Amino acid sequence: MNDRTNCYEFIGIWGSGKTTLINDVSKKLISDGFVVKNFLDFDKEPTLKRYFIVSLFILKNPLYSTKLLYFLIKILYKLIPLDNLQIDIFKTLFKRIFIKNNIINKKTDIFLSEGIFHLLTMFDKMNKLSLKEILFCVDGKFLSNLNHIVHIRIDKDLALRNIIKDHKKGYFRFRKNDFDNTENLFNRMLTNENLIIKIIHSSKINIFDINGNDSFSNKAKYLFNFIKNNND
Repeated sequence: MNDRTNCYEFIGIWGSGKTTLINDVSKKLISDGFVVKNFLDFDKEPTLKRYFIVSLFILKNPLYSTKLLYFLIKILYKLIPLDNLQIDIFKTLFKRIFIKNNIINKKTDIFLSEGIFHLLTMFDKMNKLSLKEILFCVDGKFLSNLNHIVHIRIDKDLALRNIIKDHKKGYFRFRKNDFDNTENLFNRMLTNENLIIKIIHSSKINIFDINGNDSFSNKAKYLFNFIKNNND
């Protein structure tokens, strides 16, 4: 076990399988003796408890919280959300950054994050952000250690088919108007994703590539073995 939380930040377009992969690998790692957390663990908590946890964090870390709020206002000014989808995405981004700092602690071995880089790719103006601002989005508080970016590369057509399947099952990622504009959204996400990967290559953060077109069992086994070996 490590003294600090090892963080794995996932990036991949809608339909690449980030959530399903994180859930499956989390269960395998937990059964292997690791203490694993992700955003869904926080989302499952009762609403009042969630508000209490965030409020307590702000009270205990006023200077850091002020700095974080200033940073979020700064990137809001640069991103300039242009439509309802981007406004909703920024709200989620705001909450995810705060939540990440709340659920990472000394008792957590591994944190699997699907929400930050993935959300940044949604914005038309993402290229306005500096290297420092983009990396700050995924850098947790002093207890965390961003070990790897897990990049799920998937064929755009396959990702779209996965989204259609999810919609038929009742899992809706966005409004119908946005669904009808999926082609343009995917092109935007892929352009921004390539920019983020380029930025990561220029930093000291490692990238772990996963073939999103591979079978789910192979992807899960591949990722589980990598994280387990990296955290032993």
